[in-house]
Amino acid sequence: MESSRKWHVFFLYFLVVLFSIRIGAQALQYWAPLAFLPDFDRFQGSSLPYGVLLLTQLLILFFMLWSVKRMQSGRMVQQPGAGRFLLWMGGIYLAGSVLRIIIGLTVHDAPAWFTHWIPGFFHLVLSAFVLAMAAFHLQLSLQDWLWYPLAMLGAVCSYLCLVDGGMTPAVAAYIPIVLSGLVIVLLEFLFPARMDWKPRLTDVLSDAAFMAVVQVALARLLGLVGVLWIAAWAHEHLQNTLWPSEWPLIVQIILMVLAVDLMRYWLHRAAHTYMPLWKLHEVHHSPDIIYVLNVGRFHPLEKVLQFSLDSVPFLLLGVAPEVLAGYFVFYSVNGFFQHSNLRLRYGWLNYIVGSAETHRWHHARDPKAAYCNFGNTVIIWDLLFGTWHLPKGNGVGDIGIPDRSYPKGFLAQMAMPFRRRN
Repeated sequence: MESSRKWHVFFLYFLVVLFSIRIGAQALQYWAPLAFLPDFDRFQGSSLPYGVLLLTQLLILFFMLWSVKRMQSGRMVQQPGAGRFLLWMGGIYLAGSVLRIIIGLTVHDAPAWFTHWIPGFFHLVLSAFVLAMAAFHLQLSLQDWLWYPLAMLGAVCSYLCLVDGGMTPAVAAYIPIVLSGLVIVLLEFLFPARMDWKPRLTDVLSDAAFMAVVQVALARLLGLVGVLWIAAWAHEHLQNTLWPSEWPLIVQIILMVLAVDLMRYWLHRAAHTYMPLWKLHEVHHSPDIIYVLNVGRFHPLEKVLQFSLDSVPFLLLGVAPEVLAGYFVFYSVNGFFQHSNLRLRYGWLNYIVGSAETHRWHHARDPKAAYCNFGNTVIIWDLLFGTWHLPKGNGVGDIGIPDRSYPKGFLAQMAMPFRRRN
């Protein structure tokens, strides 16, 4: 069985296992309830009698297993017409499932069909199964097209559900962020975009130091935990703010993503224009490979500048902690993918998000070629201001900076912006 078919089968079996767990857990809660599982009503997403629902679930599970078995044995023939039909149906199903969860988490007094997140999540699983079948029939490399949308949807929905379940925003954000990072590290190992971008031990050690000092220690000092505490105070004590706090949570998060990216776009563009800022930003562009861990390679002073745009203005506006944490989920998970050495295809998403495909061009060694794609989470400001760039049929060549003697170590790079150079 060829490699592409093997990975389709593996992924589809994974979805089958997830759906089987849901069926089994719901049956347990009906006949022999366990205290550590959600109660039976939380599994029930419709008014169907449980007997009818269980029969329907078992029929779906049988069809899923039958389809995967046919694919595994080679008896399933790829049919482009069926693939196009499944792609449309899966896309509509996925969009409806996401909308259902969003309504349940944002609309007050929404019916239980919307608010019960367990059935909502497993409709995402079923829609992913349909899309994976479509990818097989259309001869698309499953892992190239689906990793990003599925991981991003999973992270955002997990965050919304955890917050809705009463978890603190900081913890609800850290869980999907950390899990997404670990998954991407594994996927990079299995599906690298370029073999010459595999990190050396010295790269890993330096990037681990940046991650620990700048992205963890400094972020904890400036960022997520401290920011959320200040935001909670501001949200409680500052009245009549300009921020639309009455809007649904997901809408506020998207608004913050767009606002932050507009400010960060101009800061990022200025860092490629003005020498004092470039000396700080040069640290980020110094690696000659791209992989997920060096997403955190930033000079601490540049991190402070970023913090002044992606947190401080929103604290002063009295933005709720749930909104700030939701923004960090979008920003972090997208950044992991954007900076990964993972085979990815974004298609039309290249015109919406800051993708791995567009961001690799931003890291081109040629400064003229790299003066593009400044967006962090979204790419729409590049489209609007004329800096979007993704040539068809051409991959980026060398990446890094023209100065090949630039040091790669953590301590040396801390001092480089302040050294006089010829």
